Amino acid sequence: MKKAIVLILVLAVACTSVFAADISLGVMQNFLDTSFIADFEFDHFGVEGSVGIPLIWGTASLVDAITKGEDISIGEGLEMVLLPGVMVNGYWKAFDGQVMDLRLGIQADVIGLFTNNLTSVIGLWGTSVGLDFKFNDRFSANLTGTLPAASWLQFFGEDAAKFGGFAYVAGGNNDIGDVFVIIFGQLLPGAMSEIARISLKWKV
Repeated sequence: MKKAIVLILVLAVACTSVFAADISLGVMQNFLDTSFIADFEFDHFGVEGSVGIPLIWGTASLVDAITKGEDISIGEGLEMVLLPGVMVNGYWKAFDGQVMDLRLGIQADVIGLFTNNLTSVIGLWGTSVGLDFKFNDRFSANLTGTLPAASWLQFFGEDAAKFGGFAYVAGGNNDIGDVFVIIFGQLLPGAMSEIARISLKWKV
């Protein structure tokens, strides 16, 4: 009974905090994904998250393959486009001006690859710096860059660099083809996606 009461109180506080925040919704683009983004902004802190797919990158790859006359099945086409990506960034507003905010935070990115014989999830995190430009009371644009943790953890040793991300792989034959897909299809695009992203948001 006590656990249930504590859980209810925690949920109540969480819900109250969410409704007390300024909520903005919009679209985001990084190297890999076109995403839907939500930003919950408080007086000095905030958290934003997004979910999306590589719409532009995947469509360009499909068009390129078709123009070259390559035989692509529907399943292969979906595999190229449906690479879901998720981003979460918790930030502190180091500077809060009327026109611009400077945000310092910790960002995590997760990219999944799901095919008939391979399930792979890559996760990366790093320190983020963002500029939020306010055009008016409701419309804003955000430019954020993130330094992948593995890039600076390596100065503490190779073992420390491993804490800069994680990888989960199920299925596949562990051959060079699978390794190629995971590294060049997920890991490198994921790192490049962390380096820079831009979003347009509207306050609701």
